[in-house]
Amino acid sequence: MLLHYSVRFNQEDVKYHSEVSFYREVAEDYKKYLDEMILSCKLALIKSIKIWGYNPDQLVFSEFYFHIDGEEIRFFDWSKP
Repeated sequence: MLLHYSVRFNQEDVKYHSEVSFYREVAEDYKKYLDEMILSCKLALIKSIKIWGYNPDQLVFSEFYFHIDGEEIRFFDWSKP
């Protein structure tokens, strides 16, 4: 299953996006694996932040999601207060 994450950084209007493969096809029962899905995205995001040339403290927004049957299922949102 392919998980997606999008983020924004300080002073940026553009969202950065990447994907990570999750080891299960979870679909309808994804809530059982929510903690694992969030952890997978966070670990991949840490690597992406470095590749994109930013620092974690510059992050102001993130969202994690996947697609099933043409529908986007968002399972994590965060924004800097």
